[in-house]
Amino acid sequence: MAIAASSPSVYWFITRGSGLVTLILLTLTLALGVSNVQRLKSGAIPRFVINAVHRNASLLAVVFLAIHIVTVALDGYVHIRLIDAVVPFGAGYRPFWVGLGAVAFDLMLAVIVTSLLRRHIGHRAWRATHWLAYACWPVALIHGLGSGTDTATTWMRVVTGACVAIVAAAVLTRLSKRDVDRRRGTRDRGRVGRRPGDQQRAPVPARADPAGKAPTVDRQALAGHAAAVPVGERV
Repeated sequence: MAIAASSPSVYWFITRGSGLVTLILLTLTLALGVSNVQRLKSGAIPRFVINAVHRNASLLAVVFLAIHIVTVALDGYVHIRLIDAVVPFGAGYRPFWVGLGAVAFDLMLAVIVTSLLRRHIGHRAWRATHWLAYACWPVALIHGLGSGTDTATTWMRVVTGACVAIVAAAVLTRLSKRDVDRRRGTRDRGRVGRRPGDQQRAPVPARADPAGKAPTVDRQALAGHAAAVPVGERV
């Protein structure tokens, strides 16, 4: 009887599984968000499908996170209350690591509430708060590594390493896109006015006649324009 009472219950296994699924869904959501889901282009997958995956993955992450919180509170294997999921660092079981989970949950709540109130708070405030979703992932990852009971297992290390690799690849993709766009913009700006024929093709200013006649060419400006063109390029 004592062994049965001290062994993990079904709630504990659901807690572990839902926590892992939440981490995977948060990884997918973060990867699509960091790599800028609006700019992803694929010939095989339409853009609205990618947007739907991004949105539904974030909603499913909230659902599994709720399951994770409720089951860990219902289970008697460890002493964790529902309030510990909101107020960090007050749990009786590994308070620091469980507190990080509460911080991640609070960040996600802030994103959800501001998304619901987006029309009232404005796009700028919503976007600034939406960046908290990016901070939610590393905090949740550290929470799982510190409070999880499967951290030392091989399969958990593989899943965690895959999540880290996916996020790292998304970050590198975003940075490479930004670097390419910056170089392309700098190159296009550098082309203007630097080619040999740019000065020759520049428009010659005309001077309007006060009597209402057709505008005449400003001879002084024309002379200055001709002097600015190299001798070998004058026609």
